[in-house]
Amino acid sequence: QLRVDANQGWEAAQAVRIIRAMEDKGLCLDLVEQPVPAMDIDGLEHVTRNVETPILADEAVFSPRDAQNIRRRAADLINIKLMKTGGIWNALQICRMAEENGVECMLGCMLESRLSVAAAAHLAAGQKVITRADLDGPSLCAVDPYEGGPEFDGAVIRMTDDAGIGVRNVPCEFWS
Repeated sequence: QLRVDANQGWEAAQAVRIIRAMEDKGLCLDLVEQPVPAMDIDGLEHVTRNVETPILADEAVFSPRDAQNIRRRAADLINIKLMKTGGIWNALQICRMAEENGVECMLGCMLESRLSVAAAAHLAAGQKVITRADLDGPSLCAVDPYEGGPEFDGAVIRMTDDAGIGVRNVPCEFWS
């Protein structure tokens, strides 16, 4: 299955045409992420209602308040990123709202180290409403200064029995 991230690059009508063309070609699409500009909630809803492929809201949902748009089904899925939402507390609020409205979530990350992605992995493992994850940040880092925590092995994340989020040997000598 393919995941397509339009990164807010299309207008609503254009997104519908492009996604339908991919569907007509028989591409096995898991989802299309943020096809229209973040603030175009009406456009996002238009796309969601007019294609078969699930639509994932990413930049359109930074906060629990933004997640209220799921009540009108502006998207099929919500992408939660801890760095975007402001941390675990807000992410949990978004999860609660999504679950109440029957909307699944994906947990994503930005270019982040093992330290923050470990917290995201724990959140994903602990929330049944999170059905997908895109936590590749540590694999994109040339140097990983941390030890412990979840083990990242390609597309597989293995949780460990380490205490807390499991990350240790945080290089404190750089803090001043």
